Amino acid sequence: MKAIIIFYRGNDVPANVIEKLASVLAISGVEPLYCSTRDDEAVSDAVMQSSLTKISPSGKLARLLTEKVVDPSDQEAIDSAAVYITEKVLKHFTTQTMITMAITNCILGGDQEMRTAVKILATKKGVIKEPKLTKPILNVIKSIYTGLGQIS
Repeated sequence: MKAIIIFYRGNDVPANVIEKLASVLAISGVEPLYCSTRDDEAVSDAVMQSSLTKISPSGKLARLLTEKVVDPSDQEAIDSAAVYITEKVLKHFTTQTMITMAITNCILGGDQEMRTAVKILATKKGVIKEPKLTKPILNVIKSIYTGLGQIS
């Protein structure tokens, strides 16, 4: 993970300045890009919390950067998508090939909820809490999403 963290003392940075910085980073090919502003209390809470727990330095940084950055509605969508795919497919199939076929068949059969769940898991950033959705399975889902984009 690479990050730019700016701490400063003074007045709030205007939103248009933050937007300009974000657009420069986006043009530079930085992806995914998360911008987060915090007041003194939020920064001190995050630093205090991370210093109280035994986490490696990189873990502290990752926690500080991701804490409260994920949009709650995105996380809710991820949770719902994970439950839907688990109930519909992962309860019945375990191999990547069978999972790929099952999800693809659902989508090609007109299951819009499956299509939406695949899109959410392939594009939204958040925490996957479902243990059956392992990294290889998520890669399968991302591949299906990419393939659907090429077909449509």
